[in-house]
Amino acid sequence: MGKTLEPKLGKTICIFTEYQNVKTATFALYNQQTLEQEAIVLASFDKSADAYLIIEEKIKPLVRQIRKSIEVA
Repeated sequence: MGKTLEPKLGKTICIFTEYQNVKTATFALYNQQTLEQEAIVLASFDKSADAYLIIEEKIKPLVRQIRKSIEVA
């Protein structure tokens, strides 16, 4: 994700995209030892949804929990 900017800005955490009919958020999950992208979490939202609020209150905490469980494994 965003490989051209990562050396300057750091690893991509989330990409938010708004299409004509839907909004999406993609979260990268990295292997903590190799720092390679291991998986992604993709969420889609209805156009009228408050995607930012859902991302901040629901999805980011879940992604943090997943990342912690990957670190332990």
